[in-house]
Formats: sequence, C-alpha cells, structure tokens
Amino acid sequence: MQNILAIFSVLLIAALPSTANYKLNNFSLGNGGTNTAGTANYKLNATVGEQSGPNASTVNYSFGSGGNATQQANVPTVTLDNPSSYYNKLHFVIGVQGNPTDAVYAVAISSDNFVTTNYVKSDGTVGGTLAATDFRTYAGFGSAAGSLVIGLQPSVSYKVKAKAARGKFTESAFGPTSTAATVDPYLTFSLSPNTLSIGTLVAGSVINAPTPIALTFATNGASGGNVYSSGLNAGLKSQTTPFYKISAVNGDLTATSEGYGAQLTSVSQATGGPLSKVTPFDATGNNVAAIDGTIRSMLSSTGPVTGGVGSLLLMAKSAAQTPAATDYTETLTIIASASF
Repeated sequence: MQNILAIFSVLLIAALPSTANYKLNNFSLGNGGTNTAGTANYKLNATVGEQSGPNASTVNYSFGSGGNATQQANVPTVTLDNPSSYYNKLHFVIGVQGNPTDAVYAVAISSDNFVTTNYVKSDGTVGGTLAATDFRTYAGFGSAAGSLVIGLQPSVSYKVKAKAARGKFTESAFGPTSTAATVDPYLTFSLSPNTLSIGTLVAGSVINAPTPIALTFATNGASGGNVYSSGLNAGLKSQTTPFYKISAVNGDLTATSEGYGAQLTSVSQATGGPLSKVTPFDATGNNVAAIDGTIRSMLSSTGPVTGGVGSLLLMAKSAAQTPAATDYTETLTIIASASF
C-alpha cells in the first residue's frame, strides 16, 4: 500500500479598514477592559485588545489611540480678560467642551509663556503646586460668570490654560492658552471751577452759589476711595471788618441767624462703585455740612469706579448784624485718595 503525504499551503490576505482621511492601523476582537483590581492607594487599569498606531492631533486637540485615551476628559478651553482695568487680578471663564457637570478643572497661569508654571489655587490666589483641592467644577469656577485670579503683579501680561478630569484615569492634557494683562494702579481727580463767588448775601436769606463745584473721580483701587474736604478759615472770613467770620455750620441754615456750608446735590458714575454721598454732605433743602478745619469724607466708593462725578453746592446766610464787606472768603482743600 502506497503512503501519500499531502501538504497544503494556504495564503491568507487581509486589508485594514481605511478611507481617504482615516486608517485603522490595528484591531482585535474582545476590545474592553477592567479597572476593578486595586487597593486604597493603587488601581489597575487593564485592557484586552485595543487600537494601536499614531495619535491624531491638531494645534488645539490630540486623540491618543487605545483604551486609556478614550476614557480621558475632553480638553477644556479658558478665556482670560481684564474687564475692569484690574491691576492685581484678572477674570477668566472655563469652556467645558462637552464635559459632564461633575467634571473638575484646573487652571495653570504664567507670566513668561510657561517657562515657569503656576496654578490657580482653590482660594483664587496663585501657587507653584497643584493640589487635588485646586480642581473645581464648572460651577465652582463661577459657571458662565467666571472667576477671578488674584494677587497678580501690576502691568504684567499673563497666559492661562486649563485641563479637565473626571474620576480615575481621565485627566486631559492642558488646552489652548488665553492672554490678558493687568494695568498700573491709578487715581484721577479734578474739580471745576477752582474759584467761585457765592454772590451778594442778603440778611436773613439762604444764598446758593450760582453753580456747583464739579468733582470728578476715578480709581481702580480694589477697595475704592474717598474724596475729602477741609476749610482754612472754618468759615467765610473778612480781613477788613475786622476779621469777622461767618462760621461753617452743620444743620439747617433756615433755622440759624447766619452760617455757611455745603451739600452734594448729585452723584453718579459710569461704571463700578457706586460713588456715594457721605453724611452729612447728603443733606437736602437748606441743610448743609460744615467745611472747617477737620478733614471730612464727602464722597466714598467701596470698589473701583470710573467716571465718578459729584456736584458740591456752597450755601451761606448772613444776619442783619453781619458787618458789610466785599472780602468774605474761604480757601477749600479737596483731597482724593484710593485704597489699593
């Protein structure tokens, strides 16, 4: 009987799925994984069968192949600006880029294009380390209203970028950067006119100056500022009668025989503040506040303010026994200050 050995050779040919713009470099059956093995300090993230090959990426986006990459959170954006001419802080808003509401975000900040990297801490300050408590949700960063990073240097340009995480094995890369700059601290103040005549006083009548003194005030001081007043003579003083003075008073000029004072008739601002009258300069009618040797606050703001304007009206009343003279004068000192 003749023995015959037959040998068959089989050639298997397979082509990887592809299109003009995409190619699947490798694939396998049973793609999946587990992350159940672990302890309190260690977790195993294992996969069985996964895609392999080069990462797809652009300037602002990167897709890493394999099981781990598909678990990562979406890379967030962040927008940095300085809407109120801040000198020591900046405003930013996180862009969630489709991440769920329980995702958390961290923000990196740098003044040297990330040669040195710092991080926005949980209290809004800047620190050199990133702790777990510095990751906050979108709501924790103020949602659409955004949040502030504080403790910055004046007149410095800063860049920020953000990353996201959600649970284990999901921390994304940092996203694109955004740039804004702080400004120098400033305080501007002026008054007009510098010289003002109340006019002729009529005994027993309250006389208003024909125009108020316009006080303009602006500052980016974090705690706002104040406008103060004082008077050299503590009243309208004559050098010829001899040295008679219509004294500065607080109260209703209608009820006094003679006196001199001022009131703020109006206050406004363009932004910030608000700029407010300080008692007793918020008087109305014929009530006045004394401008004497004591330095008193007239206007106050608890925050940055632009375009602040106050109208200071001078008022006086003479009595029948007030000596007649044409040189009743007073020198006012108006001071502005800011709280940085």
